[in-house]
Amino acid sequence: MVTSPNPTLSSLSALFTPTAQPLTVAEFRQFPNCATYSDAEAVEILAQLTALAHLVHDHGCQPGPTHIFDG
Repeated sequence: MVTSPNPTLSSLSALFTPTAQPLTVAEFRQFPNCATYSDAEAVEILAQLTALAHLVHDHGCQPGPTHIFDG
């Protein structure tokens, strides 16, 4: 997964594949300013981010116009 201390968009793109595994707490803590979260906080944040990613993905895959990215 993410191995650099400052992940870039290109390194994060590998996370958005059908076979990607969820981030672990240890991997999450590699992101800037995320090292101080407790295990419980990190697990909750990761669960919320996963739910958000699924929501955006599912909405973006619907046929017809989408308004998520309208300015």
